Amino acid sequence: MIHAVTREPILRMSPVYDSHRVPGSIPVKMWRSDGFKNGKVQTTPIVEYERTDQVSVQTGSDANLTGGSYGVQKLGGKWKIFGKKTFWIH
Repeated sequence: MIHAVTREPILRMSPVYDSHRVPGSIPVKMWRSDGFKNGKVQTTPIVEYERTDQVSVQTGSDANLTGGSYGVQKLGGKWKIFGKKTFWIH
């Protein structure tokens, strides 16, 4: 599907996280950085929800350090591009 809009190779597919539970999401324990206190990084445990209906896809190549970034979502049983960020540098 991404190859329908670009010939760039896919470099990475990453999960999309939401701060609220959505149907089918998977709770994942993470840590939020709260800054420094007494010279130490302060963190707080949080739960984020990994979506099973969305992924983030980055394209490009090592020879060309820029590429596209796309949001892909499963709608009605089919995966569709729902957003395109311009370019990113890796």
